[in-house]
Amino acid sequence: MDSHYIWLNSNPVLHAQLRRANEARSAAVYAAWRAAVQALGAPFRRLGATLRAAGRARETVNALSALSDRDLADIGLHRGEIAGIARAVAHAVADAPPGTGVTLAELPRLRAAAERPGAARRGRPKARAARRPESARQRPAA
Repeated sequence: MDSHYIWLNSNPVLHAQLRRANEARSAAVYAAWRAAVQALGAPFRRLGATLRAAGRARETVNALSALSDRDLADIGLHRGEIAGIARAVAHAVADAPPGTGVTLAELPRLRAAAERPGAARRGRPKARAARRPESARQRPAA
C-alpha cells in the first residue's frame, strides 16, 4: 500500500478534512452540471409551451367555429373575434394554475387582450413600409 494513504487514514483529523473537501467538490460539480442542463433545457421548455398554446388555440377556434351565429351571440362573441379570443384563451390558460379553466366572466378581459395592437401578429415582426432611398424620392417642383 501507498504510505500516504496509510498516513491519511491513520490521522482522523486529516481524513475528516479530506472527506469534507471531496464532498464539497462533488457538490460544486453537481451544481454546475445541474445549472448547465437547466440552461440548455430552457429553450425546449419554451418551445413546448408555445406548441401547447398553439394547440389550445386551434382547439378553441374549432370549437367556437362549430357554433352557430346565434350561439356565438348568446355568449357575446362575433365570428370575426374567434381567432383573437382563441389566442387570448390559450395564453390565459398557459398562465393559469393547473386544473383551472377560463370562464365566460373573463370574456371582457380576453376581448381586450385580443384587441391590443399586435395581438393578432404575436410572435411575428410587424410589416414595415418600404422606404425608398433619398435619391429615388420625387422632389417637388420649385
